Amino acid sequence: MKLNKAWITFTFTFTLLILFTIPLPTYASVTPQPTAIDGVLNLTDWNWRQNGVLPLKGEWEFYWHALYTPEDFRTEKPMTGKELIFLPRAWNKYMLGQKKNRGQGVRHLSPSNL
Repeated sequence: MKLNKAWITFTFTFTLLILFTIPLPTYASVTPQPTAIDGVLNLTDWNWRQNGVLPLKGEWEFYWHALYTPEDFRTEKPMTGKELIFLPRAWNKYMLGQKKNRGQGVRHLSPSNL
């Protein structure tokens, strides 16, 4: 009987200790993170000082078997072979069309409204 009461007291105290030491998330101040759509990441409402670093996730442009430079994307010349892929994701999970995931490619994301 005494052992049972001691066990209940210990369990209750331990549970309270765990509940009060785990930080609970505050949902009132969470800012939704923008996600890239069609290769463009719109940063209009992102406050860098208040919200900090932003993960670069969403739909990225992908050019299979290509080797483009940043200068190529600054010109008005249209790029050939553009496909959209969702990142982050492991490279070996992609099957672009009928193409196997071997070879090289270029991933491209354009930030807007910096």
